[in-house]
This record gives sequence, structure tokens and C-alpha cells, in this order.
Amino acid sequence: MAFAAPRASGEPIVFDQASSLMAHGDVQVAARRGHLLPEGAGIDRLGRPTSSPHAILNGGAINTFGGHKGASIALMVELLCAALVGADFSFEVDWSKNPGARTARTGETIIVIDPAAGADGLPSFAARTDVLVRALADAGQGRMPGDRRLLARSSDNDQIPLSAEDWSTIETFGQG
Repeated sequence: MAFAAPRASGEPIVFDQASSLMAHGDVQVAARRGHLLPEGAGIDRLGRPTSSPHAILNGGAINTFGGHKGASIALMVELLCAALVGADFSFEVDWSKNPGARTARTGETIIVIDPAAGADGLPSFAARTDVLVRALADAGQGRMPGDRRLLARSSDNDQIPLSAEDWSTIETFGQG
């Protein structure tokens, strides 16, 4: 799920996150590198808790964030981004058939709202967003969602650090 909101004084608030405890790509990276995942990261094909990325990738599932409330959000996202548009549900996607840059039959729904529509006489949405951001900063929240990505994009460095192992993996995608 992703979200963006304009600010009157500053970059917009932008975030993009999975409704699962971690991204599927992170599970794949852990499997390639032989690392275990954090406790409670997922279940195996029999529904048993596991920290093995291989067990999750071979018929298991990544747990949702936030317990039962996170599961409700994940259900909403599945309905909006798969059922509504006729795409595969996450449990129907076979990632092994989509190596490299090929994309699985996943879907998305985009909802765009014009905050100025019907807002005659009200403070602008972007100005109100600034009020909330300042209040959060005053309360001690050190960073806003998307700040790390904004910092990375603003870097003068136009290179992406990549290990030799990761480069080798990328090269194999083109050979399949």
C-alpha cells in the first residue's frame, strides 16, 4: 500500500509499504544469503511458525504486521488490489514462474482525491498537513515516513552500492 500527501512547506509525505511483516524481496534475499528471518516472520506450508525464508518461499507465507489489525489491512489491500481488478491474490502468485524483472499477475488500485474539491473557505490540505507534521516533530517523532527515501534521492552520489554477489544474481536473471 502506498500513500502520498502534499505539504505546504516541504517535500510531500510519501510511503510505500507491504501489509506483511516484511517485503517478499527481503525474504528472497535472506534465502539467497542463507540468513534466518526474525522470529515470527512467517509460517511454513503446514501453518507452523518459521524463521526460515526457504520454508516461507516454498508454500508458506509472510505474517502480516500488527497482528489481527494488520491482517484486516492486508485483507482490505487484497480485496482492493486483486479482487477488484481481477488480479491474482498473493497466495495465488507463484514467484518461481516470475524470475528477474518479469512481473507476476498482481494488481493495483489507485484512488486519487482532489483535496481542494469542496473545500471552499477551509485551510488548504497541504497547510493542515504541515500543522500535523510540526505537531509530530514537537512530540519527538524524529522522522516522517519517506524521509529516508527522500534523503537517498537527494544525494549527490549517482551510484547505487551493490555487492558482487548481488550483481551476480542480477546477471543470472537475464540468462533465464
